[in-house]
Amino acid sequence: MIGFFNPFARLRREAEQARAEKRVARDQYLSLMQDCLTNRHYEDPPLKTFGDRPYDEMVRERGMDWPSTAHTMIGTARMANLRGLVETVIEERIPGDLLEAGVWRGGACIFMRSILKAYEESGRRVWVADSFEGLPPPDTARYPADAGQTFHEYAELAVPLEEVQRNFSRYGLLDDQVAFLKGWFKDTLPDAPIEKLAILRVDGDLYESTSDTLSNLYGKLSIGGFVIIDDYGVVDACRKATDDFRAANGIVDPLQAIDGVGVYWRKSGGIDYPAATPDHENRPAVIERPASLWGGFYWENDERLLIRDVAFLVTCDMDKLMGTSSTEDHFVLGKARSMVEDSIALSRRRKIGKIFEIGIFKGGSMILNDLVFAPSRIAAVDFNPAPVEAMTRYIEKTGKSDVIRPYYGIDQSDRQAMEKVLSGEFPDRDIDMIVDDASHLYEQTRAAFNISFPYLRPGGLYIIEDWGWAHWSGDFWQKDNPYFGARPAMSNLLIELFMLAASRPDLIESVEVVCSVITVKKGQGKMPEGDFDLGEHYLMRGKPFTAPL
Repeated sequence: MIGFFNPFARLRREAEQARAEKRVARDQYLSLMQDCLTNRHYEDPPLKTFGDRPYDEMVRERGMDWPSTAHTMIGTARMANLRGLVETVIEERIPGDLLEAGVWRGGACIFMRSILKAYEESGRRVWVADSFEGLPPPDTARYPADAGQTFHEYAELAVPLEEVQRNFSRYGLLDDQVAFLKGWFKDTLPDAPIEKLAILRVDGDLYESTSDTLSNLYGKLSIGGFVIIDDYGVVDACRKATDDFRAANGIVDPLQAIDGVGVYWRKSGGIDYPAATPDHENRPAVIERPASLWGGFYWENDERLLIRDVAFLVTCDMDKLMGTSSTEDHFVLGKARSMVEDSIALSRRRKIGKIFEIGIFKGGSMILNDLVFAPSRIAAVDFNPAPVEAMTRYIEKTGKSDVIRPYYGIDQSDRQAMEKVLSGEFPDRDIDMIVDDASHLYEQTRAAFNISFPYLRPGGLYIIEDWGWAHWSGDFWQKDNPYFGARPAMSNLLIELFMLAASRPDLIESVEVVCSVITVKKGQGKMPEGDFDLGEHYLMRGKPFTAPL
Protein backbone atom coordinates (compact mmCIF):
# COMPACT_ATOMS: atom_id res chain seq x y z
CA MET A 1 0.00 0.00 0.00
CA ILE A 2 2.85 2.36 0.75
CA GLY A 3 4.28 1.73 -2.69
CA PHE A 4 0.87 2.49 -4.25
CA PHE A 5 0.41 5.80 -2.49
CA ASN A 6 4.07 6.81 -2.65
CA PRO A 7 5.59 5.43 -5.87
CA PHE A 8 8.57 7.78 -5.69
CA ALA A 9 9.56 6.39 -2.29
CA ARG A 10 9.34 2.89 -3.70
CA LEU A 11 11.48 3.82 -6.71
CA ARG A 12 13.99 5.51 -4.43
CA ARG A 13 14.23 2.40 -2.25
CA GLU A 14 14.67 0.20 -5.30
CA ALA A 15 17.39 2.49 -6.65
CA GLU A 16 19.17 2.52 -3.29
CA GLN A 17 18.95 -1.25 -3.08
CA ALA A 18 20.36 -1.56 -6.60
CA ARG A 19 23.26 0.75 -5.71
CA ALA A 20 23.97 -1.23 -2.55
CA GLU A 21 23.93 -4.51 -4.47
CA LYS A 22 26.28 -3.01 -7.05
CA ARG A 23 28.73 -1.92 -4.33
CA VAL A 24 28.71 -5.41 -2.84
CA ALA A 25 29.26 -7.04 -6.24
CA ARG A 26 32.09 -4.62 -7.04
CA ASP A 27 33.84 -5.33 -3.75
CA GLN A 28 33.46 -9.08 -4.21
CA TYR A 29 34.87 -8.87 -7.74
CA LEU A 30 37.89 -6.78 -6.73
CA SER A 31 38.60 -8.91 -3.66
CA LEU A 32 38.50 -12.01 -5.83
CA MET A 33 40.77 -10.36 -8.41
CA GLN A 34 43.30 -9.51 -5.71
CA ASP A 35 43.28 -13.05 -4.34
CA CYS A 36 43.61 -14.54 -7.83
CA LEU A 37 46.46 -12.27 -8.89
CA THR A 38 48.41 -13.01 -5.68
CA ASN A 39 47.33 -16.68 -5.93
CA ARG A 40 46.21 -16.87 -2.32
CA HIS A 41 43.62 -19.47 -3.31
CA TYR A 42 46.10 -22.07 -4.61
CA GLU A 43 49.09 -21.05 -2.45
CA ASP A 44 51.84 -21.52 -5.01
CA PRO A 45 55.34 -21.81 -3.54
CA PRO A 46 58.13 -19.33 -4.38
CA LEU A 47 60.38 -19.86 -7.38
CA LYS A 48 63.11 -22.39 -6.67
CA THR A 49 65.68 -19.64 -7.29
CA PHE A 50 65.41 -18.99 -3.56
CA GLY A 51 65.40 -22.60 -2.41
CA ASP A 52 62.71 -25.21 -1.96
CA ARG A 53 60.35 -23.33 0.37
CA PRO A 54 56.60 -23.76 0.88
CA TYR A 55 53.98 -21.04 0.51
CA ASP A 56 53.91 -18.66 3.48
CA GLU A 57 50.84 -16.46 3.96
CA MET A 58 52.66 -13.72 5.85
CA VAL A 59 55.53 -13.62 3.33
CA ARG A 60 53.03 -13.38 0.46
CA GLU A 61 51.13 -10.58 2.21
CA ARG A 62 54.25 -8.43 2.32
CA GLY A 63 55.38 -9.44 -1.17
CA MET A 64 58.68 -10.86 0.04
CA ASP A 65 58.77 -13.87 -2.29
CA TRP A 66 58.86 -14.40 -6.06
CA PRO A 67 55.80 -16.60 -6.68
CA SER A 68 56.11 -19.54 -9.02
CA THR A 69 52.76 -18.94 -10.76
CA ALA A 70 51.03 -15.85 -9.30
CA HIS A 71 50.77 -12.92 -11.70
CA THR A 72 52.20 -10.41 -9.22
CA MET A 73 54.94 -10.45 -6.62
CA ILE A 74 53.99 -7.25 -4.78
CA GLY A 75 51.89 -9.03 -2.15
CA THR A 76 48.42 -8.44 -0.76
CA ALA A 77 49.28 -5.36 1.31
CA ARG A 78 50.63 -3.38 -1.65
CA MET A 79 47.79 -4.64 -3.85
CA ALA A 80 45.27 -3.36 -1.27
CA ASN A 81 47.10 -0.04 -1.18
CA LEU A 82 46.99 0.17 -4.98
CA ARG A 83 43.26 -0.47 -4.98
CA GLY A 84 42.69 2.24 -2.37
CA LEU A 85 44.69 4.84 -4.30
CA VAL A 86 43.03 4.04 -7.63
CA GLU A 87 39.60 4.22 -6.01
CA THR A 88 40.56 7.58 -4.50
CA VAL A 89 41.49 9.15 -7.85
CA ILE A 90 38.25 7.78 -9.34
CA GLU A 91 36.03 9.05 -6.54
CA GLU A 92 37.76 12.43 -6.39
CA ARG A 93 37.87 12.76 -10.18
CA ILE A 94 41.62 13.28 -10.32
CA PRO A 95 42.32 13.38 -14.07
CA GLY A 96 44.72 11.05 -15.80
CA ASP A 97 45.67 7.52 -16.75
CA LEU A 98 47.32 4.82 -14.64
CA LEU A 99 50.86 3.62 -15.34
CA GLU A 100 53.23 1.05 -13.93
CA ALA A 101 56.90 1.06 -14.92
CA GLY A 102 58.28 -2.43 -14.35
CA VAL A 103 55.39 -4.91 -14.52
CA TRP A 104 56.87 -8.46 -14.39
CA ARG A 105 53.89 -10.73 -15.20
CA GLY A 106 51.49 -7.76 -15.28
CA GLY A 107 49.50 -8.45 -12.10
CA ALA A 108 49.38 -4.90 -10.71
CA CYS A 109 48.41 -3.49 -14.13
CA ILE A 110 45.73 -6.16 -14.54
CA PHE A 111 44.40 -5.19 -11.11
CA MET A 112 44.28 -1.50 -12.08
CA ARG A 113 42.37 -2.37 -15.24
CA SER A 114 39.91 -4.45 -13.21
CA ILE A 115 39.28 -1.51 -10.90
CA LEU A 116 38.50 0.72 -13.86
CA LYS A 117 36.10 -1.94 -15.13
CA ALA A 118 34.41 -2.29 -11.73
CA TYR A 119 33.82 1.46 -11.56
CA GLU A 120 32.79 1.67 -15.23
CA GLU A 121 35.62 4.11 -15.93
CA SER A 122 35.95 4.17 -19.71
CA GLY A 123 37.91 7.42 -20.03
CA ARG A 124 41.21 6.22 -18.55
CA ARG A 125 43.91 3.87 -19.83
CA VAL A 126 46.35 1.58 -18.07
CA TRP A 127 49.91 1.96 -19.41
CA VAL A 128 52.11 -1.13 -19.11
CA ALA A 129 55.77 -0.07 -19.36
CA ASP A 130 58.54 -2.68 -19.34
CA SER A 131 61.43 -3.97 -21.39
CA PHE A 132 59.78 -7.40 -21.23
CA GLU A 133 63.39 -8.64 -21.31
CA GLY A 134 64.34 -8.23 -17.65
CA LEU A 135 66.44 -5.48 -16.10
CA PRO A 136 69.43 -3.78 -17.80
CA PRO A 137 72.98 -4.30 -16.50
CA PRO A 138 74.01 -1.51 -14.13
CA ASP A 139 75.49 1.58 -15.79
CA THR A 140 77.82 2.34 -12.91
CA ALA A 141 79.63 5.11 -14.76
CA ARG A 142 76.48 7.22 -14.81
CA TYR A 143 74.69 5.69 -11.82
CA PRO A 144 77.23 4.56 -9.21
CA ALA A 145 74.42 3.74 -6.77
CA ASP A 146 73.60 0.70 -8.96
CA ALA A 147 77.02 -0.86 -8.41
CA GLY A 148 76.72 -4.45 -7.29
CA GLN A 149 73.11 -4.90 -8.43
CA THR A 150 72.55 -8.27 -10.11
CA PHE A 151 68.87 -8.08 -11.11
CA HIS A 152 69.85 -8.44 -14.79
CA GLU A 153 71.16 -11.93 -14.09
CA TYR A 154 67.75 -13.32 -13.11
CA ALA A 155 66.04 -14.84 -16.12
CA GLU A 156 62.88 -15.14 -14.02
CA LEU A 157 62.41 -11.38 -14.26
CA ALA A 158 62.28 -11.43 -18.07
CA VAL A 159 58.62 -12.01 -18.94
CA PRO A 160 57.83 -11.62 -22.66
CA LEU A 161 55.24 -9.10 -23.81
CA GLU A 162 53.10 -11.86 -25.29
CA GLU A 163 52.90 -13.64 -21.92
CA VAL A 164 51.80 -10.46 -20.15
CA GLN A 165 49.15 -9.89 -22.83
CA ARG A 166 47.92 -13.47 -22.36
CA ASN A 167 47.64 -12.83 -18.64
CA PHE A 168 45.41 -9.82 -19.32
CA SER A 169 43.31 -11.97 -21.65
CA ARG A 170 42.83 -14.66 -19.00
CA TYR A 171 40.87 -12.12 -16.95
CA GLY A 172 39.01 -10.71 -19.96
CA LEU A 173 40.81 -7.39 -19.55
CA LEU A 174 42.91 -7.03 -22.71
CA ASP A 175 41.21 -4.22 -24.60
CA ASP A 176 41.80 -0.74 -25.97
CA GLN A 177 42.05 0.69 -22.44
CA VAL A 178 45.39 -1.10 -22.06
CA ALA A 179 48.49 0.24 -23.80
CA PHE A 180 51.98 -1.31 -23.79
CA LEU A 181 55.31 0.56 -23.85
CA LYS A 182 58.04 -1.93 -24.75
CA GLY A 183 61.68 -1.01 -24.25
CA TRP A 184 64.10 0.52 -21.75
CA PHE A 185 62.53 3.41 -19.85
CA LYS A 186 65.14 5.88 -21.07
CA ASP A 187 63.99 5.16 -24.64
CA THR A 188 60.21 4.77 -24.28
CA LEU A 189 59.15 7.21 -21.58
CA PRO A 190 60.45 10.58 -22.89
CA ASP A 191 58.14 10.50 -25.93
CA ALA A 192 55.35 8.30 -24.57
CA PRO A 193 51.96 9.60 -25.84
CA ILE A 194 50.64 10.20 -22.33
CA GLU A 195 48.88 13.48 -21.53
CA LYS A 196 48.03 13.10 -17.85
CA LEU A 197 48.57 10.52 -15.12
CA ALA A 198 46.64 10.00 -11.90
CA ILE A 199 48.67 6.99 -10.72
CA LEU A 200 52.40 6.52 -11.33
CA ARG A 201 53.65 3.20 -9.97
CA VAL A 202 57.43 2.74 -10.13
CA ASP A 203 58.87 -0.77 -9.83
CA GLY A 204 62.20 -0.56 -11.63
CA ASP A 205 64.45 -1.49 -8.66
CA LEU A 206 67.56 0.23 -10.07
CA TYR A 207 68.59 3.84 -9.49
CA GLU A 208 68.66 4.34 -13.27
CA SER A 209 65.19 2.89 -13.88
CA THR A 210 63.61 4.73 -10.96
CA SER A 211 65.26 8.02 -11.94
CA ASP A 212 64.28 7.66 -15.62
CA THR A 213 60.65 7.03 -14.70
CA LEU A 214 60.31 9.91 -12.25
CA SER A 215 62.22 12.38 -14.41
CA ASN A 216 60.11 11.68 -17.49
CA LEU A 217 56.65 11.20 -16.01
CA TYR A 218 56.32 13.12 -12.75
CA GLY A 219 55.59 16.32 -14.64
CA LYS A 220 52.55 14.58 -16.19
CA LEU A 221 51.11 13.54 -12.82
CA SER A 222 47.99 15.52 -11.91
CA ILE A 223 47.77 17.46 -8.68
CA GLY A 224 46.14 15.03 -6.28
CA GLY A 225 47.62 12.03 -8.08
CA PHE A 226 49.78 9.39 -6.41
CA VAL A 227 53.34 8.14 -6.87
CA ILE A 228 54.03 4.62 -5.60
CA ILE A 229 57.63 3.42 -5.20
CA ASP A 230 57.54 -0.34 -4.86
CA ASP A 231 60.96 -1.27 -3.43
CA TYR A 232 61.85 1.86 -1.49
CA GLY A 233 62.27 0.01 1.80
CA VAL A 234 64.44 -2.86 0.56
CA VAL A 235 66.52 -1.68 -2.42
CA ASP A 236 69.01 1.03 -1.50
CA ALA A 237 69.47 2.21 -5.09
CA CYS A 238 65.73 2.65 -5.54
CA ARG A 239 65.44 4.57 -2.29
CA LYS A 240 68.37 6.81 -3.17
CA ALA A 241 66.99 7.63 -6.62
CA THR A 242 63.64 8.55 -5.04
CA ASP A 243 65.22 10.71 -2.33
CA ASP A 244 67.49 12.44 -4.85
CA PHE A 245 64.62 13.22 -7.20
CA ARG A 246 62.42 14.57 -4.41
CA ALA A 247 65.24 16.75 -3.07
CA ALA A 248 66.24 18.07 -6.49
CA ASN A 249 62.63 19.05 -7.25
CA GLY A 250 61.75 20.44 -3.83
CA ILE A 251 59.08 17.80 -3.21
CA VAL A 252 58.03 17.88 0.44
CA ASP A 253 54.82 15.85 0.22
CA PRO A 254 55.21 13.26 2.99
CA LEU A 255 56.17 9.70 2.17
CA GLN A 256 53.66 7.17 3.46
CA ALA A 257 54.82 3.63 4.21
CA ILE A 258 52.71 0.71 3.00
CA ASP A 259 54.16 -2.54 4.29
CA GLY A 260 57.81 -1.88 5.14
CA VAL A 261 58.73 -2.29 1.45
CA GLY A 262 56.69 0.11 -0.66
CA VAL A 263 55.91 3.79 -0.08
CA TYR A 264 53.78 6.40 -1.78
CA TRP A 265 53.10 10.11 -1.72
CA ARG A 266 50.37 12.37 -3.03
CA LYS A 267 51.29 15.27 -5.30
CA SER A 268 50.09 18.55 -3.84
CA GLY A 269 50.17 22.21 -4.72
CA GLY A 270 49.77 23.84 -8.10
CA ILE A 271 53.17 23.15 -9.61
CA ASP A 272 54.07 20.45 -12.13
CA TYR A 273 57.67 19.73 -11.18
CA PRO A 274 60.10 19.75 -14.13
CA ALA A 275 62.42 16.88 -14.88
CA ALA A 276 65.73 17.20 -13.07
CA THR A 277 69.18 15.68 -13.14
CA PRO A 278 69.47 13.88 -9.79
CA ASP A 279 72.63 14.13 -7.74
CA HIS A 280 74.29 11.19 -6.02
CA GLU A 281 74.48 12.29 -2.39
CA ASN A 282 73.44 9.73 0.18
CA ARG A 283 70.30 10.52 2.15
CA PRO A 284 68.79 8.62 5.09
CA ALA A 285 65.87 6.27 4.55
CA VAL A 286 62.46 7.44 5.71
CA ILE A 287 61.23 4.05 6.93
CA GLU A 288 62.32 3.39 10.49
CA ARG A 289 59.70 0.81 11.50
CA PRO A 290 57.49 -1.70 9.74
CA ALA A 291 54.03 -0.51 8.73
CA SER A 292 50.65 -2.17 8.71
CA LEU A 293 48.34 -2.60 5.73
CA TRP A 294 47.31 1.03 6.07
CA GLY A 295 50.53 2.72 5.02
CA GLY A 296 52.22 4.81 7.70
CA PHE A 297 49.99 3.58 10.53
CA TYR A 298 51.62 0.92 12.70
CA TRP A 299 49.84 -0.93 15.48
CA GLU A 300 52.28 -2.20 18.11
CA ASN A 301 49.29 -3.85 19.80
CA ASP A 302 45.53 -3.27 19.99
CA GLU A 303 46.00 -0.24 22.25
CA ARG A 304 49.14 1.42 20.90
CA LEU A 305 49.17 3.10 17.50
CA LEU A 306 52.16 4.88 15.97
CA ILE A 307 51.75 7.52 13.27
CA ARG A 308 55.07 9.02 12.27
CA ASP A 309 56.51 10.39 15.51
CA VAL A 310 53.26 10.41 17.50
CA ALA A 311 51.96 7.53 19.62
CA PHE A 312 48.36 7.00 20.71
CA LEU A 313 46.89 5.06 23.60
CA VAL A 314 43.72 3.72 21.96
CA THR A 315 41.37 2.38 24.62
CA CYS A 316 37.85 2.42 26.02
CA ASP A 317 39.05 1.38 29.47
CA MET A 318 37.84 4.14 31.80
CA ASP A 319 40.66 3.65 34.30
CA LYS A 320 43.28 4.06 31.56
CA LEU A 321 41.44 6.98 29.99
CA MET A 322 41.16 8.91 33.22
CA GLY A 323 44.50 7.84 34.67
CA THR A 324 46.73 8.63 31.66
CA SER A 325 47.78 12.09 30.58
CA SER A 326 48.53 13.16 27.02
CA THR A 327 51.93 14.55 26.07
CA GLU A 328 52.97 16.33 22.88
CA ASP A 329 54.04 13.02 21.29
CA HIS A 330 51.75 10.56 23.10
CA PHE A 331 48.00 11.20 23.11
CA VAL A 332 45.14 9.50 24.89
CA LEU A 333 42.36 8.47 22.50
CA GLY A 334 39.06 7.19 23.86
CA LYS A 335 38.09 4.96 20.95
CA ALA A 336 38.13 1.31 19.95
CA ARG A 337 40.75 0.19 17.45
CA SER A 338 38.00 -0.56 14.92
CA MET A 339 36.84 3.07 15.05
CA VAL A 340 40.36 4.31 14.34
CA GLU A 341 40.76 1.88 11.45
CA ASP A 342 37.44 3.08 10.04
CA SER A 343 38.82 6.63 10.05
CA ILE A 344 41.98 5.51 8.28
CA ALA A 345 39.89 3.66 5.71
CA LEU A 346 37.74 6.76 5.22
CA SER A 347 40.85 8.83 4.52
CA ARG A 348 41.64 6.46 1.64
CA ARG A 349 38.19 6.92 0.11
CA ARG A 350 37.46 10.62 0.60
CA LYS A 351 39.23 13.92 0.77
CA ILE A 352 38.41 15.46 4.15
CA GLY A 353 39.71 19.02 4.09
CA LYS A 354 37.73 20.73 6.86
CA ILE A 355 36.75 19.15 10.17
CA PHE A 356 34.75 20.33 13.17
CA GLU A 357 34.92 18.31 16.37
CA ILE A 358 32.61 18.58 19.37
CA GLY A 359 34.53 17.29 22.37
CA ILE A 360 38.30 17.54 22.85
CA PHE A 361 38.92 15.52 26.06
CA LYS A 362 42.70 14.93 26.07
CA GLY A 363 43.34 15.97 22.47
CA GLY A 364 43.79 12.53 20.92
CA SER A 365 40.97 12.77 18.39
CA MET A 366 42.05 16.15 17.00
CA ILE A 367 45.65 15.06 16.58
CA LEU A 368 44.63 11.72 15.08
CA ASN A 369 42.41 13.45 12.51
CA ASP A 370 45.16 15.92 11.73
CA LEU A 371 47.59 13.11 10.97
CA VAL A 372 45.10 10.85 9.18
CA PHE A 373 43.28 13.40 7.00
CA ALA A 374 45.85 16.26 6.80
CA PRO A 375 43.00 18.82 6.76
CA SER A 376 43.41 22.48 5.90
CA ARG A 377 41.37 23.39 9.01
CA ILE A 378 40.27 21.41 12.06
CA ALA A 379 38.41 23.29 14.78
CA ALA A 380 36.98 21.85 17.98
CA VAL A 381 35.03 22.91 21.07
CA ASP A 382 34.96 21.49 24.58
CA PHE A 383 32.98 22.23 27.73
CA ASN A 384 36.11 22.14 29.92
CA PRO A 385 37.61 25.64 30.15
CA ALA A 386 41.15 24.33 30.78
CA PRO A 387 43.28 23.98 27.62
CA VAL A 388 44.90 20.62 26.85
CA GLU A 389 48.54 21.51 27.38
CA ALA A 390 49.83 18.56 25.36
CA MET A 391 47.86 19.72 22.34
CA THR A 392 49.05 23.30 22.80
CA ARG A 393 52.65 22.06 22.73
CA TYR A 394 51.94 19.86 19.70
CA ILE A 395 50.51 22.84 17.81
CA GLU A 396 53.53 24.98 18.70
CA LYS A 397 55.94 22.18 17.79
CA THR A 398 54.36 21.55 14.40
CA GLY A 399 53.61 25.19 13.59
CA LYS A 400 49.95 24.37 12.91
CA SER A 401 48.26 27.17 14.79
CA ASP A 402 46.40 28.15 11.61
CA VAL A 403 45.18 24.59 11.07
CA ILE A 404 44.38 23.12 14.51
CA ARG A 405 41.98 25.46 16.33
CA PRO A 406 40.70 24.36 19.77
CA TYR A 407 38.11 26.36 21.72
CA TYR A 408 37.53 25.71 25.41
CA GLY A 409 34.72 26.47 27.84
CA ILE A 410 31.94 26.09 25.25
CA ASP A 411 28.73 24.17 25.88
CA GLN A 412 27.75 22.25 22.75
CA SER A 413 24.11 23.30 23.23
CA ASP A 414 24.95 27.03 23.50
CA ARG A 415 23.84 28.32 20.09
CA GLN A 416 25.43 31.74 20.43
CA ALA A 417 28.86 30.39 21.45
CA MET A 418 28.80 27.59 18.89
CA GLU A 419 27.69 29.88 16.06
CA LYS A 420 30.53 32.25 16.87
CA VAL A 421 33.10 29.48 16.42
CA LEU A 422 31.44 27.94 13.38
CA SER A 423 30.88 31.19 11.51
CA GLY A 424 34.40 32.36 12.30
CA GLU A 425 36.18 29.17 11.28
CA PHE A 426 33.88 28.04 8.46
CA PRO A 427 32.19 31.12 7.01
CA ASP A 428 31.48 29.32 3.71
CA ARG A 429 29.61 26.51 5.48
CA ASP A 430 31.77 23.91 3.74
CA ILE A 431 32.77 21.51 6.50
CA ASP A 432 33.59 18.03 5.18
CA MET A 433 33.17 16.17 8.46
CA ILE A 434 31.71 16.91 11.89
CA VAL A 435 32.42 14.54 14.80
CA ASP A 436 30.39 14.72 18.03
CA ASP A 437 32.15 12.87 20.84
CA ALA A 438 31.19 15.22 23.64
CA SER A 439 28.44 14.86 26.26
CA HIS A 440 26.66 11.82 24.75
CA LEU A 441 23.44 13.27 26.15
CA TYR A 442 20.33 13.40 23.98
CA GLU A 443 19.28 17.03 24.50
CA GLN A 444 22.81 18.46 24.19
CA THR A 445 23.75 16.30 21.19
CA ARG A 446 20.48 17.14 19.46
CA ALA A 447 21.07 20.85 20.05
CA ALA A 448 24.61 20.58 18.68
CA PHE A 449 23.29 18.84 15.58
CA ASN A 450 20.74 21.60 14.97
CA ILE A 451 23.46 24.24 15.28
CA SER A 452 26.27 22.52 13.36
CA PHE A 453 24.47 20.62 10.59
CA PRO A 454 23.84 23.73 8.44
CA TYR A 455 27.61 24.30 8.29
CA LEU A 456 28.20 20.88 6.72
CA ARG A 457 28.67 20.89 2.94
CA PRO A 458 26.32 18.81 0.75
CA GLY A 459 27.62 15.25 0.82
CA GLY A 460 29.53 15.92 4.05
CA LEU A 461 29.53 13.52 7.00
CA TYR A 462 28.12 14.13 10.48
CA ILE A 463 29.40 11.47 12.90
CA ILE A 464 27.94 10.87 16.36
CA GLU A 465 29.91 8.51 18.58
CA ASP A 466 28.81 6.33 21.51
CA TRP A 467 25.09 6.83 20.89
CA GLY A 468 24.13 3.39 22.25
CA TRP A 469 25.12 3.69 25.91
CA ALA A 470 21.54 3.15 27.14
CA HIS A 471 21.54 -0.29 25.50
CA TRP A 472 24.97 -1.54 26.55
CA SER A 473 25.14 -4.52 28.88
CA GLY A 474 26.49 -4.42 32.41
CA ASP A 475 25.40 -2.89 35.68
CA PHE A 476 27.38 0.29 35.02
CA TRP A 477 25.09 1.10 32.09
CA GLN A 478 21.84 -0.56 33.05
CA LYS A 479 21.54 0.48 36.69
CA ASP A 480 22.29 3.70 38.55
CA ASN A 481 24.92 5.25 36.29
CA PRO A 482 26.27 8.34 38.07
CA TYR A 483 26.47 10.38 34.86
CA PHE A 484 23.59 9.33 32.64
CA GLY A 485 21.14 8.46 35.41
CA ALA A 486 17.58 8.54 34.05
CA ARG A 487 18.36 10.88 31.17
CA PRO A 488 16.74 10.19 27.79
CA ALA A 489 18.69 7.77 25.60
CA MET A 490 20.71 8.95 22.61
CA SER A 491 18.79 6.43 20.52
CA ASN A 492 15.92 8.94 20.53
CA LEU A 493 18.07 11.12 18.29
CA LEU A 494 18.77 8.16 16.02
CA ILE A 495 15.02 7.70 15.60
CA GLU A 496 14.65 11.36 14.67
CA LEU A 497 17.48 11.14 12.16
CA PHE A 498 15.85 8.12 10.51
CA MET A 499 12.57 10.01 10.29
CA LEU A 500 14.27 13.08 8.80
CA ALA A 501 16.05 10.91 6.22
CA ALA A 502 12.71 9.38 5.22
CA SER A 503 10.88 12.71 5.08
CA ARG A 504 13.61 14.93 3.65
CA PRO A 505 16.20 12.97 1.62
CA ASP A 506 17.30 16.31 0.23
CA LEU A 507 18.58 17.14 3.73
CA ILE A 508 19.81 13.69 4.80
CA GLU A 509 20.90 11.34 2.06
CA SER A 510 21.69 8.42 4.36
CA VAL A 511 22.03 7.33 7.98
CA GLU A 512 24.48 4.51 8.67
CA VAL A 513 24.85 2.78 12.03
CA VAL A 514 27.94 0.69 12.77
CA CYS A 515 28.08 -0.48 16.36
CA SER A 516 28.24 2.70 18.44
CA VAL A 517 28.77 5.17 15.60
CA ILE A 518 26.11 7.02 13.62
CA THR A 519 27.22 8.48 10.28
CA VAL A 520 24.84 10.93 8.61
CA LYS A 521 25.53 11.93 5.02
CA LYS A 522 24.08 15.29 4.15
CA GLY A 523 21.82 15.56 1.11
CA GLN A 524 22.18 17.93 -1.80
CA GLY A 525 19.21 20.14 -0.92
CA LYS A 526 19.18 23.73 0.30
CA MET A 527 19.02 24.24 4.06
CA PRO A 528 15.86 25.91 5.40
CA GLU A 529 16.10 29.58 6.36
CA GLY A 530 16.54 30.58 9.99
CA ASP A 531 17.65 28.50 12.97
CA PHE A 532 17.51 24.83 12.01
CA ASP A 533 15.60 22.29 14.12
CA LEU A 534 15.37 18.78 12.73
CA GLY A 535 12.04 18.23 14.54
CA GLU A 536 10.39 20.75 12.24
CA HIS A 537 11.22 18.83 9.08
CA TYR A 538 10.22 15.19 9.55
CA LEU A 539 6.69 13.95 9.09
CA MET A 540 4.68 11.90 11.60
CA ARG A 541 1.13 12.07 10.26
CA GLY A 542 0.52 15.14 12.40
CA LYS A 543 1.60 13.50 15.66
CA PRO A 544 4.19 15.07 17.98
CA PHE A 545 7.43 13.27 18.78
CA THR A 546 8.23 12.72 22.44
CA ALA A 547 11.43 10.90 23.30
CA PRO A 548 10.20 7.41 24.21
CA LEU A 549 13.46 5.91 25.46
